[in-house]
Amino acid sequence: MQDITPEQRGTLALTYSEDGVPTLTLSGGTAIPSGIKVVDETGTAVAVYAVSAVASEMPTTQTAPRTRSILIYADVDPTLELLQSDGSSLPSSMEMAYLPGSGIRPTSLGTK
Repeated sequence: MQDITPEQRGTLALTYSEDGVPTLTLSGGTAIPSGIKVVDETGTAVAVYAVSAVASEMPTTQTAPRTRSILIYADVDPTLELLQSDGSSLPSSMEMAYLPGSGIRPTSLGTK
């Protein structure tokens, strides 16, 4: 996983809505973890959650004039050299399209 600085790390807080739905609230930072490990009181892992980005279907007056960048880090074995199908290096970043009503469009790259 790519190292991130303490300034890039957001703080996650678990809260529950009135109808009992658990919600993680992000405060500060610019990076969101791609996975969250859940441990019991002894520190033993009991679950791992994968994280995916979700965009709002309807812009609000607070979000309409702005854009938001979401950083997702891949955990790739650094001893592997992954290349695109044409032999070129993988890009260091990619833009992903947001489709109203269905969310972020999945994007993939062929590798060899």
